[in-house]
Amino acid sequence: MKKYFNQKGMTLIEIIVVVLIIVLIASVIIISLEISKRRTMDESIKSYLLQVQSTAEMVYNPVHGYRELYEMIDSDYVSIKRIEEEIEKMGKDFVLLFPEGHGITRGYNEYCAYSFLFTNPDKVFCVDHLGNAVIRKASDIHCPNLWTPEFNCESM
Repeated sequence: MKKYFNQKGMTLIEIIVVVLIIVLIASVIIISLEISKRRTMDESIKSYLLQVQSTAEMVYNPVHGYRELYEMIDSDYVSIKRIEEEIEKMGKDFVLLFPEGHGITRGYNEYCAYSFLFTNPDKVFCVDHLGNAVIRKASDIHCPNLWTPEFNCESM
């Protein structure tokens, strides 16, 4: 049996094994980074919607309800416009709704805001006038059709 003590370099099999190990490690890192990025974007969406909820509570008054929040939707009010732009920059829609007949029969006393999440595209994060801040299935979203006394995230 010959011994090869003066062998120089690596065999082709050894090089292939090393390359495969490096590719496997890189794949795991890339997947982990993508998952982490999606979770971070979900947290940003939640934070933005909680800011909407906080703004709504700041502008609420017993006589006009959330009328000022309603008027901020089409105005250049910095907070709501910035939130809408930031969520849309991430590639998701920002939805802020008021019940049908809000100005006549409902008195702007209710609102519902939501946006889809990245980690689970079938779910949305929803905030409402009752203080709810919940994750719901997208198929349970009925805000546009929820012209009932239960216009909120919990009744979805």
